[in-house]
Amino acid sequence: EAPTAAKLGTVYISNQSSADKLQLNADGTFSLQEGGQSFSGTYLVRGRTLKLHIDQLKKEVNIEIQEDSLIVNGNEIWVQPKQ
Repeated sequence: EAPTAAKLGTVYISNQSSADKLQLNADGTFSLQEGGQSFSGTYLVRGRTLKLHIDQLKKEVNIEIQEDSLIVNGNEIWVQPKQ
């Protein structure tokens, strides 16, 4: 069954850099720290895809949802921090 927004975690951290962090907010907005830069915008979930609309870049990014991980650019894995 396809994941829903409710099943998504609220925070994801890149396996490649622990400083890179994605925060998904309940109101459909997000904040992203990546490569020393800050980004924000809105998100929605379509099937197994998390769609981020990044305001600063004026672009859409599609991220694959795999169980409790996010796959960015096909190879970068973002995970929820251990509780």
